[in-house]
Amino acid sequence: MLIQNNGKDSLLYTYTDNQGSLIALTDESGNIVERYAFDPWGARRNPDQWEQKDTRTKWITNRGYTGHEHLSPFGGVGGGCIINMNGRVYDPATGMFLSPDPFIQSPGDWVNYNRYSYCMGNPMRYTDPSGYDWDGVGADGMTAEPLFPDILIKCIKAPVHHYDSDSRFLYSFDM
Repeated sequence: MLIQNNGKDSLLYTYTDNQGSLIALTDESGNIVERYAFDPWGARRNPDQWEQKDTRTKWITNRGYTGHEHLSPFGGVGGGCIINMNGRVYDPATGMFLSPDPFIQSPGDWVNYNRYSYCMGNPMRYTDPSGYDWDGVGADGMTAEPLFPDILIKCIKAPVHHYDSDSRFLYSFDM
């Protein structure tokens, strides 16, 4: 990621989690410049004390949850904001989009009829990179047909490990 600050260019490297959310920026030497954390629904969390909201008011980049643009002026400080997911705008406080999905990807799955929900109500299993189409297989076994296959982010089934702030292992679970 190229950052321009007062006429000075900086090349920063991004690190993401399994949802594609930004978790760290490093400089060319590998030094951490800024850390990020999000709950499963996209609300900003304090990267050092995950159970607390992120109280910062300024970040190096406005990208974050699933790589999308955070609109911090709309939602305030303390981790609150809405997220521009390209096709629609998402509110992590409610876990819902602000407008209905014009598509029903899985008509055999009743959960998909809540057209404001994010990823069938399961953000730990699916992502919705375009704002219009979650990526996964519905309960009826039908595969969602990608509307924009070139930008879909695939989730990989893998164990998730949780560590405390001193990098001590706490617990893990399979996604």
